[in-house]
Amino acid sequence: MHKMSKRDPMHQNGFSGIRAIALTGLAALGAIYVQKAGAQEPALKETRYSLTHEDFPNPERGWYHYSELSASTGFSKANNSTISFLKIRADAYKTSALPSGLLDNLQKAFDTARQNGMKLIPRVAYNDGPGDGCNPYGCDASKSIIKQHIAQLAPLWKKNKDVIYIMDLGFIGGWGEWHSSSNGLDNKADRTDILFTLLDSLPADRMTYIRYPAFKREIFGGSLGSETEVLGPDRAFNKSRIARVGHLNDCFLSGPDDVGTYQHADWPISREIAYIGGEGRYTPFGGETCALHARSECANTLKEMAALHIDHLNHDYEGSVITRWGTQGCIDTINLKLGHRLALEWAKMPDSVKPGGTLQLRFAIRNHGYGELFNPRDVEAVLYQQGGRSEAAVLAVDPRFWAGGTSDTVEAALSVPTGLPSGVWKVGLRLADRDASIKADPRYSIRFANTGTWNAPSGINDLKADLVVSPQAPGASNPANSTFKVVSGPPIWIRIGKESIGPGSYALIREGMGGLRISTPVPDRATRLDVRLSTLDGRETRHWRIDAAANGTFRVPIEEIPAGRYVLEAGKGIGSRKWPVLVGTVRP
Repeated sequence: MHKMSKRDPMHQNGFSGIRAIALTGLAALGAIYVQKAGAQEPALKETRYSLTHEDFPNPERGWYHYSELSASTGFSKANNSTISFLKIRADAYKTSALPSGLLDNLQKAFDTARQNGMKLIPRVAYNDGPGDGCNPYGCDASKSIIKQHIAQLAPLWKKNKDVIYIMDLGFIGGWGEWHSSSNGLDNKADRTDILFTLLDSLPADRMTYIRYPAFKREIFGGSLGSETEVLGPDRAFNKSRIARVGHLNDCFLSGPDDVGTYQHADWPISREIAYIGGEGRYTPFGGETCALHARSECANTLKEMAALHIDHLNHDYEGSVITRWGTQGCIDTINLKLGHRLALEWAKMPDSVKPGGTLQLRFAIRNHGYGELFNPRDVEAVLYQQGGRSEAAVLAVDPRFWAGGTSDTVEAALSVPTGLPSGVWKVGLRLADRDASIKADPRYSIRFANTGTWNAPSGINDLKADLVVSPQAPGASNPANSTFKVVSGPPIWIRIGKESIGPGSYALIREGMGGLRISTPVPDRATRLDVRLSTLDGRETRHWRIDAAANGTFRVPIEEIPAGRYVLEAGKGIGSRKWPVLVGTVRP
């Protein structure tokens, strides 16, 4: 399975798989595609899809509403909301442990969210801003108390991660917004300690976001103005701390510097937007507005939302700004484009296939939204009959890389079970939640923005092209095909260097979806091979020194690599001589 940009020149060749290539004697540098020869398969028929401008609820995106934790917390689904902010007020516990009653109420809130098909943005705060007599923005707790409270809350985060959309950092300062700490926590050391403690308390596949972008630069790069540690595709979604911290703006478009959000003299707004927007493709960005300002005029609003890859926004605050968007005529666009908005462009598949045969599936999908998915989610191809049997196969593609404003092409070859009954079957795509507790709930499945494709009871996006399963269908049949699954890897770019890898004939072989095998010539069976994977700009991602197996092969565990496009180099003495071998899209 492979995800390619529409601009990918190799896609036009239409190749769909790779098995092996010998590397000896190829001197010219260039990109080539290799396709495994096989039996004549049925022709693919194209279906094209219409875009809908309907505003409908979709998980993990869009407007949210405010709520506070109580014994009977409820969540508003107005404005097609599927997410809700949840403030956990700990004002009375600034010097003590959280009581069991508060923890019980929090569990009830998670249960209510699950019952209503919602996800939450929890934030712990020790005040509601000015007015509690401590300092101009209210009291917070000491670092030791904060860490004690995080330890108490960690089991609830783990138990209920299925309905946690994102964790708001909270805890420090007025409103939990990371400023004006009454306990002196406004410094790099304490902010870093609290951030890392919170991250480590959360499940590794859940993220948080930070109120001021300079604070993230300071924590990970050493200073407020540093740009040495900026998250890019090479580390996206690898569960490291930097990859799990996005950006929160609680005064979005509300002043010349968004009321202190952009606070570094050497970082004008244009530079901040480029920084946040770059990381916003792989982490959450959202928040709320807080005052009218010229920057919230519609023309600039839409421009900044797109640049920042915005995922969600508070509909309850600030009302005058949202009213302006309605008056100026951009609110409908914002409704549709907050967060992800995926839509099929076309799909190709055969009209018929044999039991035990291979279903070739290709489709193009475009993200019309400003933002992206950032929690892990599978893409499944589904063979189904309405109200009857269904078969699902997880495709080797990561939808979190379907960036706002771009299109991607996906290809897969899937084995059709030999025992599948003959007849007419529907084919669809399902992006269900990965957590088992809500995976079967269609309210948590992603709906595509196409006309007539959504199957609400099952959470499947139907491809509107029936597939006839019949022994008389063209193509080969393999009696060993007992399950519906991906049977071949994605197309891969091969780039040959100016020198061969070494004496004799080396072969590079794709092993299904899980790795690469490099076969060595007989004289080198007892040697070691250096293998290095690096990003296209030359930054090393992995470096292995691998002993050859008895049969003279080296296995490179590609499944350990974060998603991205890489250069693979293999040879002996890679530090002094480099042999570029492969450029490909790798999926975890």
